[in-house]
Amino acid sequence: MIFPPPSDGNNSNRQAFSSPDAPENRLSLARQQRAKQQANKWFLILLGCGLILGVLLAFGVVKLLQDFGLTTKPNHPLRIEPYRN
Repeated sequence: MIFPPPSDGNNSNRQAFSSPDAPENRLSLARQQRAKQQANKWFLILLGCGLILGVLLAFGVVKLLQDFGLTTKPNHPLRIEPYRN
């Protein structure tokens, strides 16, 4: 956001301030399309990298769980006692 310079009460500084909607601040149509294509390209690259990283991390977690034996059924039966007053 562009803020105007501080004024001393008169409106002479208001003409020097240009709004973001001024014609000189607008991007040309070709530049907008290039920026959109580049943003779309980077979005797809980051999405692909995130998916690949997520898959690798998931396989790593499963491998660690299997290595530590956390995916096997326990050998001893669980003893669950009913609640007594």
